[in-house]
Amino acid sequence: MPKHITCPLSSEECQRLQRNLIFLKEHLEQDEIRDIFVDEGLWDICDLEKIDSENTSNEKNEMFLRLLLKSGPTAYKVFTAALQKTGSSYIVERLENTSVTENFPESPDINGLSDANAQRLTNNWIFLKENIEQNELRDHLIVEAIWDFSNIDKIDSAKTSEEKNEKFLNLLLKSCPRAYEVFIAALKKKKSTHILERLENTPISNDFSNPFENVLDRDILENWQQEDVLFVPTKSSRNVENMIESQNLVIVAGHSGSGKSAMTQHIALKYRRKGWVVKPVDKVEEIKKVYASGKFQPNKTIFVLHDPIGKESYNEILYTSWKQYEQTLEVFLQKVKLLLTSRTWIISDKRAKRLDFVSKENVFIIDDEENKLNDEEKRQIFKKYISIAEDQKEN
Repeated sequence: MPKHITCPLSSEECQRLQRNLIFLKEHLEQDEIRDIFVDEGLWDICDLEKIDSENTSNEKNEMFLRLLLKSGPTAYKVFTAALQKTGSSYIVERLENTSVTENFPESPDINGLSDANAQRLTNNWIFLKENIEQNELRDHLIVEAIWDFSNIDKIDSAKTSEEKNEKFLNLLLKSCPRAYEVFIAALKKKKSTHILERLENTPISNDFSNPFENVLDRDILENWQQEDVLFVPTKSSRNVENMIESQNLVIVAGHSGSGKSAMTQHIALKYRRKGWVVKPVDKVEEIKKVYASGKFQPNKTIFVLHDPIGKESYNEILYTSWKQYEQTLEVFLQKVKLLLTSRTWIISDKRAKRLDFVSKENVFIIDDEENKLNDEEKRQIFKKYISIAEDQKEN
């Protein structure tokens, strides 16, 4: 693409194209109009070669659309004019009649997939990894404004088909509840009866306990579950989820009452529903004790610890304990995840920064301006509290 092309289409134009992705992949005859983009100085020969490197006509059309999406502010007008010129006005009419929304793609719902639907996926994880053909399903999630091409890029970054399927499933789990309905509808359209029957016949349980939990663990987690009814996921909580997914240590810092404990507990409960062992601990020594006992699942255990080096004030004794176990923790973190909370001023203390595990890469400060609640999140929280208050009043 020529160097002077440095920006994408407008948000509205991107929506019109992506919400018609399946239709365009099937009906577009890009070979009749792509030369116009070269003539207009929007593309160069390398762009045409990218299209031609794809195998099928659908794949070529998808590459054409991907290039179009980042071809500058005039590209959409060039595209529609070229369609009119080549007798494809019906495509232009369809694009112009496509409804657009303020938020595209749709933000992940505050509650994510329902527990039941999440279980249907996780309880059939290996089967789905081996049997779904995500490349034939994912377009439907774009057309329905749940995903955009950035999700597809994440999937395609994987190497094998099973790895791509796993990326697809992980993204689906994080999507809004409507995503599961779209997924099922796509399977029905593809006539994947064996997958549909398997999902429909999956037993659903409300008991997420596992053999590695002791009585105290279960009581604490049950208490977290009750408190979690009030929790409203936010942009910040999703950012922390992404961090703990990609690394094994995350510290959520904030002032007293900022919601850092509720956030980490909510995330831990989501891991528990996916079959992970969740271990609430009070001291670093307890992590070592669990690790030494072998009562955990390697690469499927998450420890949660609040205020590791002091709650009301910096605690030199707790700090010394952490410092003592730092090298041991490095070994633990190769096989387990660790989710910590701390008050911002404590984790920012010069003495705390002498700990190797305190770094910009693994500290998320909930109080930062960019992480504060936006107006929509505040409304959602208010609505949640009002709804629960009304339910309690009726009961």
